[in-house]
Amino acid sequence: MNVFGSQHLEWARPDVDAIVQRHGLTSITTAKHDELRGWLEQHGYSVIRVECANGFAALLDHFNDLFSWEVQFGYRLSDGRANLDALRDGFDIEVPTGGGMVLELANLDAVYRTHPQWTLGMLSIASEHSRYHLAMGRRFFALLVLEEQSPLIGAVVDQITVPSTYWTPSGKLPA
Repeated sequence: MNVFGSQHLEWARPDVDAIVQRHGLTSITTAKHDELRGWLEQHGYSVIRVECANGFAALLDHFNDLFSWEVQFGYRLSDGRANLDALRDGFDIEVPTGGGMVLELANLDAVYRTHPQWTLGMLSIASEHSRYHLAMGRRFFALLVLEEQSPLIGAVVDQITVPSTYWTPSGKLPA
């Protein structure tokens, strides 16, 4: 049985689409949000909603609380202290085994307009987090609730490239 609860991968499921096909990131219009939210709850997902309409500082305040930032690192994320490398280190959403977790980012385009590179970097981290949880047998993805004409739609978050050939320092594959 796979992490999605069936013997066959059902490509039409919103969670399969988000996690497998869209690398842990998906979006939905505000008009369709309630329908998807109901589906997620019926399928064992918990949803952490982060409202982003109030801008970058408000998003960072949410992240400070969500990631217990001050406890982890001794300071709070702020406009001057929101390094993406640090965010990658502290981005830790606990996902229950057998269930799923969704980080719902509503109106993220408000942050994207003022901090586009940071926003795309944060989405890259969320995508990486999704792959990590999938490898551990858990389901996590980021859901962007956007207007149909959002400037985020079509933005490039990560590019997948052909990697260099596999090599280990010892020249031998791990056991």
